[in-house]
Amino acid sequence: MEQTNPAQTIAPPTPPGYQHRPGVEQMTQAETKATKTLYDTSYGNVILKNFLAGAMRAFGAVFIYAIFIFLMAQIFSQYVLPEIRPLLNSFEKLSELQTKASIIVPDGAAQTTENFNQ
Repeated sequence: MEQTNPAQTIAPPTPPGYQHRPGVEQMTQAETKATKTLYDTSYGNVILKNFLAGAMRAFGAVFIYAIFIFLMAQIFSQYVLPEIRPLLNSFEKLSELQTKASIIVPDGAAQTTENFNQ
């Protein structure tokens, strides 16, 4: 039986478009950064990225809520307020009458209503 030398073996044909990637020790620093995974990063980097993501999410939520409140105020002032304005005017008149109401003083009392109006 004939033994073959591994260095003399024939390599299989490479598919079209295939590029050989060197080992990790031969990779440049730029290539290493491009292939960095979550497990290769530091705790500070992960914390910073999560903090920024959370802050931007909160800022976006505040922005969306502000738009929502503005739209609801516009709808209320243009459609709802004209419908309930007569009711509000009647409440205003009732409150004016309540503040101008006279105080009934029994006969023989020393105070008059003029003393209360001062």
